[in-house]
Amino acid sequence: DTDNVSILPCVTEPDLVIDKNHGSVSSFIRGTNGKYFFVVRNVGGGPTSGVVTDTDQLPVGLTYVNATGSGWDCSASSGQDVSCSRGDALPVGGAYPTIELTVAVAQNCGSFIVNTAKIAGGGDSNPYNNQDSDFLPVGNDF
Repeated sequence: DTDNVSILPCVTEPDLVIDKNHGSVSSFIRGTNGKYFFVVRNVGGGPTSGVVTDTDQLPVGLTYVNATGSGWDCSASSGQDVSCSRGDALPVGGAYPTIELTVAVAQNCGSFIVNTAKIAGGGDSNPYNNQDSDFLPVGNDF
């Protein structure tokens, strides 16, 4: 008599996930600045190695103002393509310091914004969970 036994391989590669949110505000206001926050975590079975890069192509109606985060090197090209990178290892179960992205909200911005951030690099083993979108209404300052 033999039993059916499943043997699962031990996963020793990193798996990066990103969480993007707009903090505690309920909407962005036209003609002002808004903020997004990004947290990158390693939910895999091994530490990252090499450069990890967060990218965010801002939608029409938003323009890059600034991006900061301890240990992150952030920049933007053409006012819309934001990139933040770092090369230090992220251990299993760890999270990098939060990236804070400040954007200018145009006066003619639509009534709703969908903005997506993506994470790549570091030896990531699972590309299917490397992006997060934030949905946010836009209003007027009364």
